[in-house]
Amino acid sequence: MSARLFAGLSAMALTALSLGPGAGAQGRNKDLGVLFDRYERGEFGAAVAGAAQDEQDLRAVIAQLTGRVPVLNPDTPESQMRRLALAAFSLEIVMATRSSLFNDAGSKGSGKILLEWACSLLRRSQTPLPAERLWHLAAFGVIEGAADAQALTIHVAHANKRFPDEPRMILTKAIALELETWPDDRQEGRYQGLSEPPQLVPAFRAAANRPEVRDEALLRLGFFELRRGSPRSALARFDEMRTTADPFIDYLRHLFRGRALEKTNRLPDAIGEYRLATVVLPSAQTARIALAGALSANRERPEAAALLDDVLAAPGDVLSDPWFVYGAADQRFYPELMTQLRREVRK
Repeated sequence: MSARLFAGLSAMALTALSLGPGAGAQGRNKDLGVLFDRYERGEFGAAVAGAAQDEQDLRAVIAQLTGRVPVLNPDTPESQMRRLALAAFSLEIVMATRSSLFNDAGSKGSGKILLEWACSLLRRSQTPLPAERLWHLAAFGVIEGAADAQALTIHVAHANKRFPDEPRMILTKAIALELETWPDDRQEGRYQGLSEPPQLVPAFRAAANRPEVRDEALLRLGFFELRRGSPRSALARFDEMRTTADPFIDYLRHLFRGRALEKTNRLPDAIGEYRLATVVLPSAQTARIALAGALSANRERPEAAALLDDVLAAPGDVLSDPWFVYGAADQRFYPELMTQLRREVRK
């Protein structure tokens, strides 16, 4: 989707500010304003479930919730906190309805509209509340989970103006470019040499200059090199990384190194990397299957067969395997961020 079209959708959202609380709600059997009141009282789960149930067009949510927005004295502490609560509620609705968030034609991009509307509420205040940072970081994960590169680029621009010192901001800019390279085209001769968008490598290099996100930036840059058929360049990026306290990063580093080593015909070394990945996260399925495949290719078939039997007997939780949530990037932080944000709403 083009930036111009997305801006148009945002403008549609903002026009709802003049509609009043009942606009667009004809035929609806729930009062979202009442649900928002419950949300502010701390009944988070029930309020979000009630708002998200059977929700197909989130523009109607905007029309109802508008009546709960303080429009006077926009920088009073009370107004700021009310808008923060409303933005948090809206974000949780978008997350709860993410199956039709951005890419379902039937929803007409309404999840995107609601998210931008909530962001616009927060931007009314000249000086952001510290808790607003939590909201933007959580929103990154929601958008990345929807794999919408254009929406992520636009939202990063908004968040960067509010919190230019946030270290994940520069990495998220690079992730937006990375999203543009998916899905992979595996047709013979086309997957090799993947190079677009051209600014992706410099963006990850810039992110790698920030110590707080250095290793994830190098991990993602290395995996991009691996995807475009440059396993030696990928290994060089992985070698720049350090062992961290983050199992998400360490597991994927070993997994991706194993794959790159296989591509360079260093099968015994690849087996060693896959084994290290299983040490970091013993229940993760992807590394165990990769290890079994490498062992079989190395004619160590009895161990490979035994390992596959273990995988089939106890496949593990897919969501606990970092590979399955790699594309969603910051979404792995969403639960903790929302826990903190809900705590702020209750103050």
